[in-house]
Amino acid sequence: MTSFKRSDPGASKPRRPEAPQGESASPSFGEAEWHRLKQELEFSNTLMRTQQECSLDGIMVVSEEGRIVSCNQRFLDIWKLPEEILASGSNERALEYAAGMVLNPDAANAVVRELYKNRHSRNHDEIFLKDGRILDRYSVPLEAADGHFYGRVWYFRDVTDYRRAEERVRQANERLRATISQLKEQKKQSGILSEMREMLQACSSASEVGPIVQQSMRKLFPRTSGSLYLMGTAGRELETVEVWGRGAALPSAEGFPADDCWALRRGRLHLAETPGIGPVCAHLKNQVSAPSACVPLAAKGEVLGILHLQVEEDAPPERQTRTMERICRLATTISEYLSLSIVNLRLREQLAEQSIRDPLTGLYNRRYLMEALGREIRRAERNSYPIAVVMMDIDHFKPFNDRFGHPAGDALLEALGAFLKANLRGGDAACRYGGEEFILFLPEASLEGASRNMERILEGIANLAITHRGKRLPPVTFSVGISAYPDHGKDRDSLIQAADTALYQAKKMGRNQVVMATP
Repeated sequence: MTSFKRSDPGASKPRRPEAPQGESASPSFGEAEWHRLKQELEFSNTLMRTQQECSLDGIMVVSEEGRIVSCNQRFLDIWKLPEEILASGSNERALEYAAGMVLNPDAANAVVRELYKNRHSRNHDEIFLKDGRILDRYSVPLEAADGHFYGRVWYFRDVTDYRRAEERVRQANERLRATISQLKEQKKQSGILSEMREMLQACSSASEVGPIVQQSMRKLFPRTSGSLYLMGTAGRELETVEVWGRGAALPSAEGFPADDCWALRRGRLHLAETPGIGPVCAHLKNQVSAPSACVPLAAKGEVLGILHLQVEEDAPPERQTRTMERICRLATTISEYLSLSIVNLRLREQLAEQSIRDPLTGLYNRRYLMEALGREIRRAERNSYPIAVVMMDIDHFKPFNDRFGHPAGDALLEALGAFLKANLRGGDAACRYGGEEFILFLPEASLEGASRNMERILEGIANLAITHRGKRLPPVTFSVGISAYPDHGKDRDSLIQAADTALYQAKKMGRNQVVMATP
């Protein structure tokens, strides 16, 4: 954190107490009180600096006189203020410099002037920079409980990636609507496709697509069978999602590579109008006994899946021909429609996942913790089972960062996050609470059971091999505090506080140990 001197040099440190005139100072009380005040101020300043530097936001504090009191590294990364402006501590100069980076400086500066004019007002808006970045801007007055005004705090967060992701979702929806508007089929087919659109837009995940596709294809092509294959989460093999009709190829228990389908190889509709003649896709395993088609599902070069349709085996040749012609007419529309729907769903899933994940560790974030723990407590209350709440803190993390650097600290946090995810039960949740603190909640786990589990995890962490830039980092230890529902509280705040108190005891007793909360 970059700091600047205040106008009153004595405002940042306590004054040594002076004895009344004519009396000598009491060395016991006066010195002790002075040292206590000094330590409290040092702790308060250290806490403030640490909180600012751990924040994802760029933070700048401006005094009542318009001087920059402090700003964190994230603020400097965002605005890249020149050294001479930083050295001057002038908020006015910083504002002039920032105006040159903003697309609409007059509007942005008007908000700033209004806030400094109305000291006790707050503001939350977005500003757009010339380099394409979008910043979320939030400003609050720095004031005491009695209303005394000390200055103003500014927060800036780069939301460019999030807004671009929103734009991708919006564009996907636009393409989806454009595809629908281009459908110029007869009334029944348009109605079926419209119904399919509504159902797909209501899906909450890609796994719900299969039954909707089956229902729609049965209506569009009544005397056909089919299969829907989608690319698995690993992105290497396609998996059977849905199968319908008596002539459909039997679903495989195993996935298959994209090269097993000629439609995906060629990037367009592949027909096998006469069984036994022409190449047959390997994923069908020679089960095709009537004219069939593979419709590729892809978007922006990414393979999403395959829709396979086959006419009924015992249908008259004329009916088979008409059905195949209808499939060919609608194949491109259906392919684009389904592809955009799947991309849209996956983007929504990714956005939802990003909103509850810590980007560094991959663990759930604090927002998810507060929501999920509250839900779990209500569920435990209905079903009468315990919940263990675990608070973990890396021992001596600041000296570790000071010695090896913040990139090494990030590598450590990332490795610990992966270890926790791999060593918890399926129903357990691990969350990054802030900085080097983690909170876990373990449904249906007793206090003693959770303690044994955490002892095992601490042992695993002590033996964890973590490397950074080709060098192995020294092992780290954790201090752990555990509380349990309902013994130590019936709401999330009480349980977290009880676990935090137990964690404090673990630190006090020498660190690298597990302490269970007392009733």
